[in-house]
Amino acid sequence: MAYTLDFSLALGSGKAGLTLVAQLVDSDGNNVGSAIMSGFTEIGNGNYLWHCETIPDGHRGGVKFYESGAPGTVLAFAAINPEEGEYTDTKTSTRATQSDILADATPFNGADIAAILDDTGTSGVKVADKTGYRLSATGVDDILDEAVEGSYTLRQLLRLMAAVLAGKSSGGGTTTITFRNLEDDTNRVVATVDSSGNRTSVTLDLS
Repeated sequence: MAYTLDFSLALGSGKAGLTLVAQLVDSDGNNVGSAIMSGFTEIGNGNYLWHCETIPDGHRGGVKFYESGAPGTVLAFAAINPEEGEYTDTKTSTRATQSDILADATPFNGADIAAILDDTGTSGVKVADKTGYRLSATGVDDILDEAVEGSYTLRQLLRLMAAVLAGKSSGGGTTTITFRNLEDDTNRVVATVDSSGNRTSVTLDLS
């Protein structure tokens, strides 16, 4: 077998238009095989590319370049070590593609899915269908006891609004107006008003 290498040769503008020859040599500088005249491409201005597909496996040494007819004058030289070239050939990947993996995969059945849900503690949890879902009593309390106006909670503000909007009231036309809670057992709001009915002070019972 053999492997392929490319070599760049920068010989200078004075060496343009040459017919080049390559000769492989071993680590002692002795010629290996016959001279090679094929594979050369002049890039321009004395620069050449040599493409060789016949480097023997295990070849260690180098390659010298000279002009045709003048083997005694080496124009360029490059070292060749097998570990630098033999394993650089393009290889076909043996990795399985995603489609191969999916084709070979065994689909989950109902028992497999049930086992996964049991292992993760999510058995019976609905994901897409929210029918029947509702807040727990604790969740509702968390909402009602959230402060929404200073330190006043939603629960307290609802009590005040219910008393003023729907509870009994007394003291109309006087300087003190009282609003009772809906159960009529607590003075929820006691307001002191002026002659125009403007509140000058308010006492609240939020219990």
